[in-house]
Amino acid sequence: MGDDHAPVSLIDRVQQYLRTAARSQYQAIAVAPYTLFINPRDLLTYQNYAIPDEPVQGDQQATLAQVKQAFATRARRARFEFVREYAEALPAQLISTGFVEEGSYPLLICTPGNLCIPAIPADLSFVVYDDQAPAEALLLTLMINEQGFNEADAASFSRDDIERFRGVIRGGRAFVALLDDQPVASGMFNKPHNGLCELVGITTLSAFRGRGIAAALTAWMTQYAFALGVELTFLSAADEHATRVYERVGYRRQATLVAYVVPPFYSQVQKD
Repeated sequence: MGDDHAPVSLIDRVQQYLRTAARSQYQAIAVAPYTLFINPRDLLTYQNYAIPDEPVQGDQQATLAQVKQAFATRARRARFEFVREYAEALPAQLISTGFVEEGSYPLLICTPGNLCIPAIPADLSFVVYDDQAPAEALLLTLMINEQGFNEADAASFSRDDIERFRGVIRGGRAFVALLDDQPVASGMFNKPHNGLCELVGITTLSAFRGRGIAAALTAWMTQYAFALGVELTFLSAADEHATRVYERVGYRRQATLVAYVVPPFYSQVQKD
């Protein structure tokens, strides 16, 4: 018998989800065995990246040169993002062709049986928005998210930014946590696919950290996804502190999400 019905590992499913999610947001360009995902409106490095389509084997030097050229012709810095355990031979190939590791982040998963809902203070509540939400609600989510991650230099948002965000959450959800009706944290999850769903962008405003708000929001978002029929949620943690927050509500380390980029690490190129 052939292997047409061979079981697909969890790592394979997560990697497939990442490709599907990227394809729904960006322009996809094939440079086999990789797919480049290009944001046509934004040159920022982290919004333009390649993902392997399969676990690579053999010398990739010539193909990776093509990948770098494809990025360069589009005025983008060459970058890869993938689950390390899916393509274990790729990091060495990338380093040998001039890439450097930009980041390595724990990838954690949660199933309904593992979810732990923490005690939620009476003055903490949550609101959820889909892609049909009013522009004002989506703007609020964007502002809280931007301030949580980049308080010192938070950006302003145009009507076009809001409508692009509406497209990003299509099929998924955006969330805001309110403390005494004041917005203090936000997050979102991408459109579920094949029973999986990724949580992203979870952040709390700095003045409200250390109160368990991020854990409560993560648990509430996860519970919401499971209520929609999702079998498994996953996320990547920025650091060990964030990892501990997610572990408290039932997430478990499963793999490692890595990013490799051609130096310098960070481009200061402004938006088109």
